Amino acid sequence: MNLRFISRSRPVGAARLSFIALLLLVLALVPLRAAWAAAGDVPAAFADKIAPEAWRKLQAGEISDVLVLFEDAAIDAEVAARLSLRALQKEDTAITQLRVDRYRTLKTRVLAELPLAEVELRRDFRHLPMAYLHLRDRAALLRLLARGEVAAVYENTVLYAQLAEVLPLIGQPQVNQAMGRNGSGAAVAILDTGLDYTRAEFGSCTAPGVPAGCRVVAAFDAAPEDNVRDANGHGTWVAGTATAVAPGAGIIAIDVFDGTSASSVDVIEGIDWAIANRVAYNIVAINMSLGDGAKYTSSCSSKFSNPYRQPIIDARNAGILSIVSSGNNGYSDGISNPACTPEAVSVGAVYDANVGARTWTSPEPDCTDSTSAADKVACFSNSASFLTLLAPGALTTVTGVTAAGTSLSSPVVTGAVALLAQAYPGDTAVSRLGRLTANGKPVTDARNSLIKPRVDVLAAQGAPVNDTFAAATVISGGSGSVNGWNLNATQESGEPVHAAVSGGKSVWWQWTADVSGTLSLDTHGSGIDTLLAVYTGGSVSTLQAVSANDNDGSAGNASGIGLAVTAGTVYRIAVDGKAAASGALSLAWSVLQAQTITFAPLDDMPVNSAFNLNATASSGLSVSFGSQTPAICTVAGNVVSLLATGTCTLAASQSGGSGYGAAPGVTQSFSVTPLAQTISFPPIASQTLETAPFTVAASASSGLPVSIVSLTPAVCSISAYTVSLLDAGLCTLEASQTGDSQTSAASAVMQTFSVATASGGGNDGDVPLPPWALLLLGGGLLAAMRKRLV
Repeated sequence: MNLRFISRSRPVGAARLSFIALLLLVLALVPLRAAWAAAGDVPAAFADKIAPEAWRKLQAGEISDVLVLFEDAAIDAEVAARLSLRALQKEDTAITQLRVDRYRTLKTRVLAELPLAEVELRRDFRHLPMAYLHLRDRAALLRLLARGEVAAVYENTVLYAQLAEVLPLIGQPQVNQAMGRNGSGAAVAILDTGLDYTRAEFGSCTAPGVPAGCRVVAAFDAAPEDNVRDANGHGTWVAGTATAVAPGAGIIAIDVFDGTSASSVDVIEGIDWAIANRVAYNIVAINMSLGDGAKYTSSCSSKFSNPYRQPIIDARNAGILSIVSSGNNGYSDGISNPACTPEAVSVGAVYDANVGARTWTSPEPDCTDSTSAADKVACFSNSASFLTLLAPGALTTVTGVTAAGTSLSSPVVTGAVALLAQAYPGDTAVSRLGRLTANGKPVTDARNSLIKPRVDVLAAQGAPVNDTFAAATVISGGSGSVNGWNLNATQESGEPVHAAVSGGKSVWWQWTADVSGTLSLDTHGSGIDTLLAVYTGGSVSTLQAVSANDNDGSAGNASGIGLAVTAGTVYRIAVDGKAAASGALSLAWSVLQAQTITFAPLDDMPVNSAFNLNATASSGLSVSFGSQTPAICTVAGNVVSLLATGTCTLAASQSGGSGYGAAPGVTQSFSVTPLAQTISFPPIASQTLETAPFTVAASASSGLPVSIVSLTPAVCSISAYTVSLLDAGLCTLEASQTGDSQTSAASAVMQTFSVATASGGGNDGDVPLPPWALLLLGGGLLAAMRKRLV
């Protein structure tokens, strides 16, 4: 939205119209007074309300417009009481509006009692106890000064503009990249010559806030509209420096220059606009790279002589710091105004690098630095005992221009304030300034031996929130990742040396195991060489090491560990920088729950058989099987095939998944037994010696060949299944099968038959034995032969 207005013809609300109408009505009743009287000394009664030079100029008719400061002590007391009652550290919208209402009432009351013909309201500053008036004559001035509600009267003075290694010197890259802090959510107001927002540095805007990526969120003309974005270029340089430090912050361009100079009135109107729009844009800082060029050797604490003090105080009360360049006159014992204002943050310039010898010329007095180096105070930079900060300002390349000056140091601090506003949004303006001054690098100005803090945005961020063991960041769940940093981190007294490697910049996390299982931790993706350690214990002094790692072989020398964890146990995780390295950190974790397998013992089974396996995992996940004796048995799915006799060993496994780790494997072994077999050996009929050799047959149920032998070799013999009869008597044959790798030996089978003499061969006188006798005789012979064999 384009917020550019012509200051002298801007719209007014109903309340303002009523105020002006009342003023005109009352003043119209008073006749015109005589012109200004002769110049003279300031009357004693008004000596604490107007500076002698302003009095002289008014008396001489050189000026007739004045800035008026109204006494607001009662309003301040009321605001303080409201803040205390509501336990607020800084003013919110309601209290800011209370100030506006009280200021309006105060101004209306005072101006209503002044003659209309003698006083004309030029500008009203709604958020300040100030107004810009035109006085017609000396009587009007005296009447104004006589009012108890009038604290001071000022002339409208003239101000002038005051015009890589900057970012690394102040630690900005680490804050931006590692911490992710870029001023996002905050805005800074640049009171200067305007701003060319079409430049790429600001997002190539076509108008403030357009397109969406435009960093310039608003623009306003406090000075007369000149229809030029930046008639000088100075404001663009200044804004470019601020946005380089805080690239996420919104920039508000307030043009307070009319040509080459700015007036007090326009500057104060710019401050008033910033206070009025603080909430809309979250304005946290006002940058004023300008000054009156005068030398003030002490703090400009008198409200009667310093028109900027009250606006700067009110801005600070609203949560806005006023950052002001100290000036480029080369003073070693004084700075310009508004920088000399006690509540202003005055900024001097240092070099950001060795750029060799430098001579600085007009418009300021010439001076020469025969040498230069980072953090050397530049000879042109104004300094004094009450200077607030130093910042890089020689040399700075910004928006295509290389320049130097405290004008470019001031926006460095302005950007730093935006970074702190993002990091500590609940801070007051004073608290933010305290972080900058307390954490700045001490730099000695060789010209006056004064030691001042050079802004260090990295140090100002403070230690990480999880710097100490007691402040460990809690993480939870079965898996996740967090980002952080160990910039500005420290090592506690008694803290272990993590992974047995020197560190010194550790940060802590805390994780409680919901389930028992295996925890995996790593720092992959961190910007530094890390050390990772896990402990149990409730304090630094009672820590018990569980696991640690320096380098797990991953990219960037990151760390990684795996460890068994028990449900309900609290684990303390430390991440440190090897050799005190510091930067961005990443920590990832995942826990796999433990599981077990139930796999019952298996009975012995015969070879050439197959059967189904069954096993279960406590996770409910499916179980896989495998054979550890593939020559004996194989597995396909859950079906076992028995190939050979012997011992079959099967393994059941579950590789994990769905939040579970791999289960311990379980094996079961059993015997694969041979196949049984029987022999079929038919009986053999009685024979005579005259019987020619004949064949016999026997078979095994296994199909294996059967061996047949004669147990009565004197009566009969056998070869290749052919029986030869040798003598009369009983012939006993035995059939056997010894088995193989898959078949057990069969039980032997015998057949006995009688062998008689030749038929019709006469009677030899022997009495033939009956068949039962022959059987008994054969059995006896067989038993005798077996006894002999044994």
